[in-house]
Amino acid sequence: MVLMITYAVYIKYYPYIFIEVTTKKGQELAYQLPFMGAAIAMLLSLNTSKLFNYEFGNYMKITAIITALLALPFIIKSLKTDVPQKFGRKLSVVFAAFIIAFTISFPINFLFTFDGATHEIAIVTDKKISSGKTRDRELYVSCNGKREIYTVSNSEYENTSIGDSKRICRRKSALGLEYSTIHD
Repeated sequence: MVLMITYAVYIKYYPYIFIEVTTKKGQELAYQLPFMGAAIAMLLSLNTSKLFNYEFGNYMKITAIITALLALPFIIKSLKTDVPQKFGRKLSVVFAAFIIAFTISFPINFLFTFDGATHEIAIVTDKKISSGKTRDRELYVSCNGKREIYTVSNSEYENTSIGDSKRICRRKSALGLEYSTIHD
């Protein structure tokens, strides 16, 4: 909600809204809204969404549709304004809409999930901690003859042994995104 209100204010007062900051060295910097809040929210959303197994291509299609819907008020306002606008500033607004859309796509899909979850039994075949900056805990499972990988929380990872049975909850939102989680 905070991102949507920030975006609405940005569109209403575009191209005049930004935050000016003077550094200790006397250098002046200007930050355009809503990049900072949206970028932080996007990083948090990416971290949380790792716990759900979903198809990234479908997620990006939904994000593109939401981006178009968010950019529409700006496009209409831009056509009606007499203030000349540079292409870079126009592009920055569309990019901001994309960041916001990317961030809110997952919560919107949760809101539009009306069907109950289907459950399947899976057997844990392997478990690993990825070797990257994030150190994701991954469970490899076999379900209906298919091998799947799930990123899980630290406690779920520690409480799981190879050969354990787990339940996979599969859900589908009205927007078409299918996602699943794994639990006991």
